[in-house]
Amino acid sequence: MDTKKALLIAALVTVFICGCPGCSLIFSSASAVIDALSVAGSDQNLWLDAFLIGVLQGGWMLCLGGLMIFVPLVLLVIGLVLGNKRKISKPSGVSGTGPIPPTS
Repeated sequence: MDTKKALLIAALVTVFICGCPGCSLIFSSASAVIDALSVAGSDQNLWLDAFLIGVLQGGWMLCLGGLMIFVPLVLLVIGLVLGNKRKISKPSGVSGTGPIPPTS
C-alpha cells in the first residue's frame, strides 16, 4: 500500500475515533460550566463556589475533550513531516562518490 494512502487512512481513523468524541465532550462540558457560572449571577460570594462546581461538573471533560482533539493534530503533523522527509531523501540515481563521466 502506498504510504500516502496509509497516512490518509490513519488520519481519518484518528479523527473519527478521537476528534468527534472530543468535540462532543467540549460542547457538553462548556454548557455545564456556563450553566454553573450563570447560577451565581452578580453575587460575588457565590461566584467562587459556582466556579468550583462548574469545574467539577464539566471542567475535567473540557480538558479531556481538548486532549482528544489534540491527538489527531499531532498525528497529522507527524505524518506530514515524515512524508516530506521521504520526498527529500529520495535517491537521484547519480552516485555522489563515483567518478564524473567525461563530457562529449
